Amino acid sequence: MSSLATEGFIYKPFLMRCLEAKNPTAQYVEGLRLAVKNGPSTESLELMRVAEEYVVYDMFAYGIFSICAGSYEEDIESLCTFSNRLGWLESIVDIGETVMAQITDIEPSMTGSYNATYRFPQADVPNCVYFACTLEDVCFD
Repeated sequence: MSSLATEGFIYKPFLMRCLEAKNPTAQYVEGLRLAVKNGPSTESLELMRVAEEYVVYDMFAYGIFSICAGSYEEDIESLCTFSNRLGWLESIVDIGETVMAQITDIEPSMTGSYNATYRFPQADVPNCVYFACTLEDVCFD
């Protein structure tokens, strides 16, 4: 569904009609697209917040992007409530991975940093200039 948000995609007008009709999934997808393309904003967070009740992935994405926008205390509490609701760490990890896959669908491949991907071959991890990263194949900066 998230690929519908890609600019120039043949079905993008369909997504926009669903958004105009206030479909929660369309609101989530468009909010996620705006947050990915432009960074978290009032508009993107509001679209995701409205859909939060209906789309489980939205609860996670909204919390993460809100924290990035500076609402740390409030959204850490929200993510704790979310994790308590799900109960299983594995479920939360699966939701996080699905959100990352949705982001990849929205952002065309080969257009980002590090050869347009967030993952690197294990032997070719770039040195992080911000902090000592302990992850072997993922860079969050």
